Amino acid sequence: MANLNAMREEGEVVVLKGELYAVLGYSPEEESEHLTIEKYHHNVPKYDYWYDISSKLPEEKSTGYTRAVALEDRLYIVDFLGIEIYDPEEDKWSKGKGFNFDRTDFAIVGLNKSLYVIGGVTFEEDIPNVVISSVEKYDIGSDTWTQVASLRRARTGLSAIVVDGRIFVIGGNDAEGEGLSTIDVYNPQVDKWDEGEFPPLPTPRAYVGLALSK
Repeated sequence: MANLNAMREEGEVVVLKGELYAVLGYSPEEESEHLTIEKYHHNVPKYDYWYDISSKLPEEKSTGYTRAVALEDRLYIVDFLGIEIYDPEEDKWSKGKGFNFDRTDFAIVGLNKSLYVIGGVTFEEDIPNVVISSVEKYDIGSDTWTQVASLRRARTGLSAIVVDGRIFVIGGNDAEGEGLSTIDVYNPQVDKWDEGEFPPLPTPRAYVGLALSK
C-alpha cells in the first residue's frame, strides 16, 4: 500500500463507499497543522497512490478540533467553525450549520441520517475549559441541530462507534483528567443512555481508535 504524501498525526481516517480518506492532522516534521485531505486510489493493481482533495474545501478547518465521519454517501468534517460536506460523485464541497454548543475533543458518529456530536470540552473564549456530557444531533436533511439526552457522565477524549443501531461510547477522561473504563450505550429510539450489557474496559484509556469486525 502506498504511503501518504505527507506524514501526519492526530488526523482522522474515514471509509466512504469503499474508499479510504485521510483527513487533516498535524505534521510532525513542521510542528504545525497540515491542512490537507487525501484520498487513496487503488483501482489499478500494483498502481496505487494518495491524492489531495482538499483544494476545493471552502473554509480552512482548525485541525486539532476537527472530526470526520461518513454518512449517506457523503464525507462530513465537523468542528466549531461548522460542517464541510464532500460529495465524491460530484467532487464538490458544501457547507452545513455549526453545532449549538462550541466544543472540542468530542466524539462523532453517523446514525439514521443524523450526526451525533458527543461530549468533549467547552471551547469558548469567556468560559474556562469544562468537560461536558452534552450530546447534539444534526439532521442532514434539514441542516438543523437539536439537543438529545446527555451522557451519564461527562467525558473528553472519548471514542464512539455504532453497532446494531445503538451508539457505544468507550473510555475517555473525566473532569479531573482521570482515565475512564466505563461504557455508555445510547438507544435513539428512546433517547436514553445506559451502561449496556458490557463490562468496563480492563484498563482505563482515552483517545483510542475503534473498529467493528463483521
